Amino acid sequence: MEILKKYKKKIIIVIIIIIAAIGYTILFGGEEDKLLISESVNAAGKTEDNELISLLIGLRSINLDGSIFSDPVFRSLEDFGQKLTPESAGRNNPFAPIGVDANRDILSDNTDEQAISAEQMQ
Repeated sequence: MEILKKYKKKIIIVIIIIIAAIGYTILFGGEEDKLLISESVNAAGKTEDNELISLLIGLRSINLDGSIFSDPVFRSLEDFGQKLTPESAGRNNPFAPIGVDANRDILSDNTDEQAISAEQMQ
């Protein structure tokens, strides 16, 4: 209690300063940040939207003609692709530690369950 009486004025001053700082932050600090963020996002969003709309309008004016596929030059093109040979898919569980077979774990779990059920029947 002596400490409280000795530092009473200093504690009250510190509490008043903390309350004043919180009040200042709530009244003046919080609103400006929200307004600036929302305005900058809306302005950037509108610009991007306008660019996208103008790009889509430009795409409408494109006309595709299928006559290129009947052109003899197109028909003379050859496919030089190579056929892919099928390969094994790899491990059943790629996340299992190396040296552990996922199928073996499943089988061992099933045999454990069968052994337990056989013991319960006896």
